[in-house]
Amino acid sequence: MCMEKYQILKELALKFVSSKDPLIFAKIVKRVEKLLLYTIYKARRTKPYLKKVELQDLYQTAVIGLYRALLKVKEDEPGSKLVYKITRYVGNEIAKDNKRTDKITVPYSIADVAFQVHLYFTDMPQFQEHISQIENKLVEDAVVYKNLEMEFIRERFSKLLEDEVLSFEEFEMLVMHFVDNKTYKDIAKQFGYSHVTVSKRTNNTLNKLRFEFRRRGWEGI
Repeated sequence: MCMEKYQILKELALKFVSSKDPLIFAKIVKRVEKLLLYTIYKARRTKPYLKKVELQDLYQTAVIGLYRALLKVKEDEPGSKLVYKITRYVGNEIAKDNKRTDKITVPYSIADVAFQVHLYFTDMPQFQEHISQIENKLVEDAVVYKNLEMEFIRERFSKLLEDEVLSFEEFEMLVMHFVDNKTYKDIAKQFGYSHVTVSKRTNNTLNKLRFEFRRRGWEGI
């Protein structure tokens, strides 16, 4: 039944690609609507500036991303891969259509994938026990990985502060902007600078970090 549901989605996608029938596209939109909405939710959670964009506009952009994903479906690939393509293309379309120069992109975590699995199989009660077990394991692994990753990052930033490559003020500005989601104006008020100065210093700090990370072989962080 699991594979059957993927296969139905893939068959609809192949039919749409060959016919461009809007009725088939409407069926696909209805079938993956929860996935589209969750991808929008994920984008708004990781990129706070998207909260200012109307949900209706984001949904329309998501549908365009779905269309692009369907055009990439291949007959020789498993239907489950199409779900991944939809998520990726929808996310990319939202980011591309709502550009912001100082945004950061947070990749999909294992926990997010687990939640997508839950959404996709929510109407299949016979799989709930197995899906719940998989979700719990994935989320558990994701938490462990995240803790290790954050510890690794903390060590590296401590080293940069110790070596005086990064000033504590520069570090504070980065944390306030990228972690606490403070605007440049908010940070400027706290430090007594103009928001233009804060913007330039933040961008210069990021460029300096990119150089140091490459020089020290830390690109994977």
